[in-house]
Amino acid sequence: MKQHIKLSKTQVNKGVLDFSHLLDAPAGKHGFLQIKDDHFYFEDGTRARFLGFNIAARSNTPSHELAEKLADHFASMGVNIIRMHAADAPIGQEECTWSSCKEAPLLKYSEGSSIEFNPEGLDRFDYLAAKLKEKGIYLHFDLLIARQFLAGDGLEYPGDMVPCIKCFPMFNQRLIDLQRDYAKKFLCHVNPYTGLAYKDDPAVAVVQMNNEDSAIKGIDEVDQNPQLLPYMEEVQRRFNYFLLMKYDNREKLARAWTSDGVCALREDEDPAKNTVKMVRGSFYQPTNNAWDDWAGDVSPARYADYMEFGLWSNRRFYREYKNYLLSLGVKVPIAASNLIAGAADVYGHIDGDFMENNTYFNHPILPVYGRTFMTGRPSESVSVNPLTVQKYIGQMATTLLSLGSVSCVEGKPFMITEWNDYGLHPFRSTSFVQMIAYACLNDWDGLILYNHHTSDKDNQPDDEIHDVFDCYNDPAVMCQWGFMANVFLKGLVAKSNVKVEQVFSMEDLETLPNWYAMVNLIAPYITGLRAAFVENGHKYRGDADLAINAGYFNTADLSEAKHAVQFAWSKDRDAFRRFPDDQRLPKASKGCMEEDAKIYLDEKNLVIRDIRQMAGMGDYTEFAEKLDQAMKCWKLIPEDTGLVDGKLISATGEICFDPAYARFEVHTPYAAYFSGAPEENIVLDDRILVKACNDRISLSVMPLYQEERDKMKLADANEFVISAFGRCGNDDNVISDGPEYAPGITMTCITMNGKLYAETLEGSMIIKAQNKAVLEFLDTEGNVISSVEKAAKNGQVVFDLPGNVASVFYHLWMD
Repeated sequence: MKQHIKLSKTQVNKGVLDFSHLLDAPAGKHGFLQIKDDHFYFEDGTRARFLGFNIAARSNTPSHELAEKLADHFASMGVNIIRMHAADAPIGQEECTWSSCKEAPLLKYSEGSSIEFNPEGLDRFDYLAAKLKEKGIYLHFDLLIARQFLAGDGLEYPGDMVPCIKCFPMFNQRLIDLQRDYAKKFLCHVNPYTGLAYKDDPAVAVVQMNNEDSAIKGIDEVDQNPQLLPYMEEVQRRFNYFLLMKYDNREKLARAWTSDGVCALREDEDPAKNTVKMVRGSFYQPTNNAWDDWAGDVSPARYADYMEFGLWSNRRFYREYKNYLLSLGVKVPIAASNLIAGAADVYGHIDGDFMENNTYFNHPILPVYGRTFMTGRPSESVSVNPLTVQKYIGQMATTLLSLGSVSCVEGKPFMITEWNDYGLHPFRSTSFVQMIAYACLNDWDGLILYNHHTSDKDNQPDDEIHDVFDCYNDPAVMCQWGFMANVFLKGLVAKSNVKVEQVFSMEDLETLPNWYAMVNLIAPYITGLRAAFVENGHKYRGDADLAINAGYFNTADLSEAKHAVQFAWSKDRDAFRRFPDDQRLPKASKGCMEEDAKIYLDEKNLVIRDIRQMAGMGDYTEFAEKLDQAMKCWKLIPEDTGLVDGKLISATGEICFDPAYARFEVHTPYAAYFSGAPEENIVLDDRILVKACNDRISLSVMPLYQEERDKMKLADANEFVISAFGRCGNDDNVISDGPEYAPGITMTCITMNGKLYAETLEGSMIIKAQNKAVLEFLDTEGNVISSVEKAAKNGQVVFDLPGNVASVFYHLWMD
């Protein structure tokens, strides 16, 4: 039943919904964060995991009073990290916009420069950081996000730059110098409220060099901002210099870029004249099939050389910047960047101490106008099958897990720095717990949701969603957060004991098939998955239980792997089509693959004859079936896990995703969760059964802990915290058809309207109890709305729930 609820960005949870016991205040008490055994640990040996929010732009400089409220709010939710994001944004005149407030921006833009800090803004930033530290909340700092470099900064070329510029700050020396100047002033600045410089404060968990950047990112801003053209020309010059270094002259370049008599170098292109065009990317590394038209807009040869150039540029920039930060005295792990998709982009960021990535679902198209958000048809994640989501589409269709896991690299901690299923589909609650569960399965080290709020004032409504980018009053997030925090921070979902690595040769970095995410759309739902790069020769010598070649080219040698899956998207060993190899796969199958067979499977190897025929249209079902068959043949996973009747069941047996029936479940000794289309009986625990009349419902249950940070088994508890709700959002959003985004793809426009609601549970809760059970109905802060006590009959208590109480939380006590 639709019930109106309220969620304030400063409310402090009470009673059984107070999860501040998950924190260990003050932040930094265990020493600086370090890396050991491929994960985060504090100096005293304590394993560290992080779960929290981004606060963006003007949100970083609230008043002192609001800072205290926010710190109390986050602590009561069990938030143990805040990413203080985009504090360098330029000033905006409108309230609640992605900009710095005019009263207290962090940077003194008003003087025509972005070089100096504004004292009032810096004071507010410092005070918020200090208050978060007091509560046990760690800090994630990023050093370049939205800064607008201005002519007054002494730029090399005329005019102001635009905010959030990508690519160019990694090449232009003046922009590099300005970034280092900012880093020094910021990290060496002493916070007067802590008495420590940020570089010396163990409450700072990590530092990120720049946000969502790469040398191979798109540069579309040039088309609308001609003052940026000199920066693009500089990158193009550097690319041409790279080509000259590699090939010496145009004649040799043309020869290398020729295949079957077709030359990909245009007649008007000459590296000596700086006229060879770059690859114009997008927000992600662009795809490029090695078998595509040789003379097309982006030939496989041009793409390969540009990726090699971009890789070198990325790694040079990040190595030098990291060394500079270390020379300043930074003591914590340093990341390169995030929003990474594609092998070359991942490899270009591995000089950071750890890897980060961003991932989204139902992300609106930018820019946003007012309260109207435009997207493709909003999807319900619980019914999206990862094995077929890319069918006929390719890399543009992703899931939160598949996109995020791309940059998870063997040997390095991994953190998601931005993620969300934005509030455009009314039943989206599955996404958040699903991501937490799979993060545990894959043994990730942190998740930071984007974005809690965008305002420097306490002026955002508690009963309406105005902006889907702000989740402070999204029930799908906030009404499950305590459960999520307990599960992730305590590790209540077991990690996989099966180690799978996707193996990339250096040649694989020079292309990116449209179907490159195939392995990421299968493996991390079942086992742990990491990327591994073979840097010396082609032979993989890792210790994974299973190595799967990326197979973009016909290269990687997995003969020393414990178990191997081998295939090749291209018959060639290189992007220039010089070295076809018709022996690699037959050798892997020991020459025993039958002529008409699709696969060869023995006690160690699965060899797929033609992966493009099997999966080349984005339907990975058959590949998943063969992979599942092999893992069970090798006894890597139990027979009742993996791919079972269309379900994706984790190797641990704790997670079950059934997209065909829109159901997602987690069952561990310590917690339980169900989301989607309810079965007749939803068994959360041996003693807790729910019958739901709702057509969509999300249910969670966990013990009410007696000891603050201990794990307690459901079977040992007699008090529980339960959440239950269906669809949620505004009750009167306006949905209409938008413009055509691409041929055959019409966008959907959703205008935020109405009051905040959540569908309450309609049905019954059946409790096994010897004497009695008490069910308290709680509001979103944890206050008791009403209570029902019932005596047991025949060993059970039945609570009828017509849904007429505006409650999504319950406190259950049984005797």
